[in-house]
Amino acid sequence: MDLPIAVGNVDSKLQHVALTSRIIWSLSQFGGPSAAPAVYIAYLLFPEFLNDLKVLYLNITSSIADWNYCSGQSIFTDENVKIWSSSETDKLNLLDLLAKSIQSGNEFIRKYKDTEDYSDEITFLTLNSFGEVTKYCNDSLYQIIDCQKSIMLEFKTEVYILLILGVGVLAICIFAMIPFCYSTINYENELWNNLRKKVYENHSELKKNLLDRIKYFHYQYELPLNGKNILHKNINFKKYWKYVWRIFIYFIVVATFSITNITLLYEKCTDYLSYRPDVMKEMINRQILQNSLAIWATLSQFETWGIPSINQYLNIAIFMRILIQILPCEYIEHLIPQFWMSIMLVLLVRLMIIRNGLLRIK
Repeated sequence: MDLPIAVGNVDSKLQHVALTSRIIWSLSQFGGPSAAPAVYIAYLLFPEFLNDLKVLYLNITSSIADWNYCSGQSIFTDENVKIWSSSETDKLNLLDLLAKSIQSGNEFIRKYKDTEDYSDEITFLTLNSFGEVTKYCNDSLYQIIDCQKSIMLEFKTEVYILLILGVGVLAICIFAMIPFCYSTINYENELWNNLRKKVYENHSELKKNLLDRIKYFHYQYELPLNGKNILHKNINFKKYWKYVWRIFIYFIVVATFSITNITLLYEKCTDYLSYRPDVMKEMINRQILQNSLAIWATLSQFETWGIPSINQYLNIAIFMRILIQILPCEYIEHLIPQFWMSIMLVLLVRLMIIRNGLLRIK
């Protein structure tokens, strides 16, 4: 799990739990018998949201060791988050807040079943999900995004340094091969000249031995002495520049491929990677904003219109389900190609809210 996604999910999933528990409490307190279906639907959704919070807690505890690259991960370990607890303010880290929220959610379910007073749990979940936690998560999110951008710039610099070093080492190797080619050509010339010299020096003796053999063993005394004497002449293979040009062509091809690969393909990839933190930040902020709008719009309905009908609450429940699907963690690697699709989804959600009258605050 990515660090920005973890921070955003903590805030949004806490808000899901708080909003659902708040609606259950409000409908139970002020709705009367007519609100029983809506309470039942909310009560069915609450354990699902609470289970999402438990899964998130387990994912964070298993991934926190991988987030040491950024100081923003201290939000999960440093006790800097102000929370409300038993009419007092205290400070916890985000992991402990998740654990206490899960504990409060379980207590809420137990007390609701046993018809006990669960106002303390509702207050804890509501105040700590829409209070200081949201601001602290937002500040940490910006810090994490800046950290990821700086890491991307450092990585980009390292890649260019490696490119320069690679081309430099290749150039050094090429220039080191030039004198090697020159010495190889000289050794080749010397080898062939020595061979020809040996042939020239031993030609007369070899010819005399052959004639004696023919004369004394084959009894041919009259032999034509045709043929020319071998003239000794040094050989010079002028292939030096041919090898040098081949080496230079190899260097140019490799260097051109490396530079083109970095400047075109890698630059394109790094552009997408540099957009990714900003897109994640905007999508997370939109999700958190929609959660906040949902709870304030719901509370506005209770205050100005009375208890919402079952259809109105169903719209809120559907809206919350859509919010969960806006930023699925398992598809975050494909966030950039789906950027405009996600923006369109957010706009559709907003239109749905306006259409159903959830933002008509008097």
